[in-house]
Amino acid sequence: MISETLLTEIEKHLHHCPLCGSILAKRESPDKFIASYECEASHHWYMNLINQTYNDILTGLDLQTNADDPMQIIKSWITIPELRAYLHPDTASCLRGLILKSDKLVQEYSSGSKSYKSCITCGALVTPEKPYDWDNPYICTNGHHQATRGFRYYRYIKEEGQEKGFHVEIQWERTPSDAYIYLCELSKPTTGGFFKEKIKPSIFVPQQIIKVLQKLKNI
Repeated sequence: MISETLLTEIEKHLHHCPLCGSILAKRESPDKFIASYECEASHHWYMNLINQTYNDILTGLDLQTNADDPMQIIKSWITIPELRAYLHPDTASCLRGLILKSDKLVQEYSSGSKSYKSCITCGALVTPEKPYDWDNPYICTNGHHQATRGFRYYRYIKEEGQEKGFHVEIQWERTPSDAYIYLCELSKPTTGGFFKEKIKPSIFVPQQIIKVLQKLKNI
């Protein structure tokens, strides 16, 4: 887990929504393995507070809770530390969306356009730089460099005199309305690429959750 000291230091550089530039505020979440944020335009973001390895994710695929009710299974995977620690971040985001939808904690929040406009630190306008590898870099008018990769938005911070820096990284939170759809996509068997065309069970979603997916469709 990220220490409270490091989280406090990170949040000194995390003030604005990348999509609209409005102020980010912390919000409560049933998931204690993330820090959750919402801007004035109802864009939701989260920061992972744990560092997981690929083997951690694989270990979690065969774990299960003793709960029988589909929604209780979902909530258990988010709230029981011994399960949540092995849950893929994208899967966890979908499960949080399903919980919010089921409990009617929010009506909906904005999906945004995924068009990044603002610096997460100062809120100034950003302009794209030349892409490299998997990243799309940006620089704001105040000279802050940052980048996106998929649904991740991050900035590397290294203060003068520091031996090493740290990343300020937030990820887009799945909306309640699209959580089920994306969870179904994550649950599909994994093929090709690294797996050399051999079909594998989903490497993102635990088998217990896959088994109750159809029962969650109408939540």
